[in-house]
Amino acid sequence: MHEIKLGELVENPNQQRDAIHIAVAPVVAAESLKPGDHIGFLGYDTIHVGKDSDNLLGIVDPFLKDELKAGQRFLLFLYQNTVTGMRHHWEHPAFVSTESEAWLKEFAHDLEMTYENLLAAASEYLNNGEIYCLPIDTPDRVFSDMPKFWYHYSVVTNQPAVAVPDDDNNFFRCAC
Repeated sequence: MHEIKLGELVENPNQQRDAIHIAVAPVVAAESLKPGDHIGFLGYDTIHVGKDSDNLLGIVDPFLKDELKAGQRFLLFLYQNTVTGMRHHWEHPAFVSTESEAWLKEFAHDLEMTYENLLAAASEYLNNGEIYCLPIDTPDRVFSDMPKFWYHYSVVTNQPAVAVPDDDNNFFRCAC
């Protein structure tokens, strides 16, 4: 049996019929899309996809019959040979700890900072006790969501979860 390579011409005249696995993921169209369009993630989450991504991951479900409208949910077919494991529960570098990463990116957005700056501020707090000064009034979720923050931080950084003492390990203060 010869290896099947999607997206390439069949060069071997002895190629036989076969069945293949294709890694798929549910995503949401951020714009109008056609079946087969090459797409990747947009913005700060791992749900919304479009054609102008800096990192194309695959194609719109080529079996759809109609064009997609922004906001519609569909399956992203990942490019062949990009997943790192395939057991009907596959792995792909772009989907690493997606739930925790998405939560942290939303949290950072609410604090008007980048995801990268949020992770750096948490690291500075853990390593040096440094408090980060927010340029805005501190949102209530900074206080209510710190245990969730530390859980998601531990998932994406692969570090043990931070024990939450009386001060909830809040490393933010407002500029006021």
